[in-house]
Amino acid sequence: MLTSRGLVVVGAMVLVIVGVVWWRRPPVAAPKADDGAPPRLTPATSSSPFAGTASCAGRSCHGSLDAIERATSWQMEYTLWVQHDPHTRAYRTLHEPLAQEIARRLGLPRGAHEAAACLSCHTQPAASGPIQDSVDAASIRRERAAGVGCEACHGTAPRWLDAHLTKEWQTKSAEEKFREHGLVPLGDPAALVKACAGCHVGAPPGNGAPVRDVNHDLIAAGHPRLAFEASAFVANLPPHWKPRPRNENQLWAAGQVVSAAAALELLKHRTTAVWPEFAEYDCTACHHDLQEPTWRRPLGRRGALAWGTWYFSMPRWLAGAAGATGTPALDELKRIMAKPRPARDVAVEKIDAALVELRRLHAPVNAWDGGGPFALGKIQGLLMSDNVTSWDEAEQLYLAFVALNQTAKDTALGERLKSLLDVRALPPGYATPRGDVDPRSIVRRLRE
Repeated sequence: MLTSRGLVVVGAMVLVIVGVVWWRRPPVAAPKADDGAPPRLTPATSSSPFAGTASCAGRSCHGSLDAIERATSWQMEYTLWVQHDPHTRAYRTLHEPLAQEIARRLGLPRGAHEAAACLSCHTQPAASGPIQDSVDAASIRRERAAGVGCEACHGTAPRWLDAHLTKEWQTKSAEEKFREHGLVPLGDPAALVKACAGCHVGAPPGNGAPVRDVNHDLIAAGHPRLAFEASAFVANLPPHWKPRPRNENQLWAAGQVVSAAAALELLKHRTTAVWPEFAEYDCTACHHDLQEPTWRRPLGRRGALAWGTWYFSMPRWLAGAAGATGTPALDELKRIMAKPRPARDVAVEKIDAALVELRRLHAPVNAWDGGGPFALGKIQGLLMSDNVTSWDEAEQLYLAFVALNQTAKDTALGERLKSLLDVRALPPGYATPRGDVDPRSIVRRLRE
């Protein structure tokens, strides 16, 4: 039998062994976001420039199952987003048959779900690069699976994740949070549209993001053409944020200016590649019914290269409405781009000048109020527009009336807008709908 001294020695040896085992064992994994505990924060590194969508998902952060009333948050934003937002499905669509067929037609050997051209918009850009054999490979795969996650819109979280949990954060303005920490001020219409435009319009490479470009090759392979209009997209997006009053007039106008600028920046990048890029032109310039008669003949559209019909149909009108002296550089760029072989260097020069024109519109557009009489006056001005020569321009005019009428509340106009639902979209094959209906008919019916 062991003496009392022997028991003490054995006990001490056991404690030493247990201590060594404890010291040598792997660290305890951080609690999962679903456990309700605050997530472990991921520092910014060159190999992992994002914290990950899961870092917002804790029950005590933005993953609450019920709304918790706070000054700026419900704390269930992630819960609503993951349940309803179409951005969560962006990566999953790359595994679907259509996406894989597009990849096959483009000759992408590893499929759409591994192609940089697809990942750059179907997940957040920071997770779109090639996966290396590193400690971050698992987090990149996890972030891709989340779709277009939180940081794609709100900004790179390692810069602001810790700071936004402090009391001092509540004293900072949205501009200070962006300037000091990179949190995108999505309450500002221009900043909101710019965050969307990177993928929904396209963008050259920069700021850690790859090029995002749905060019004619992608469209010909089966990818939908990009036709982004901010006020319509935001209206159709299931909200996962705490509702606040929104100036629909300002959102529409800012959307037009910012989207047009994004399209010009992408065009400048395209001048360095295959030229001219057919995605810049109205699809119906080539893809249309060849039968006569056609509405294109009196408009001089047969065989013409109609450039920028979607993004540049409204800036000229906006310049006049904002008191500017037109858009001469943009008008000249349109004439250059309508030529069969537009000169690259001349186009670049006019792109820079047109960008200056658009940026001058930011301040007056951001000052637009949300009053009904104001919006009604803008609608009356648009009704006088007679420069509708394409379906793109007619559709942009229609969407402008829809947005402005949110505050104008013109019942008669609202009924006319509803009556146009059956004729404003092009049917399959780009044939003219209902025989003799052309784009100008939309304006005529709106003036009735």
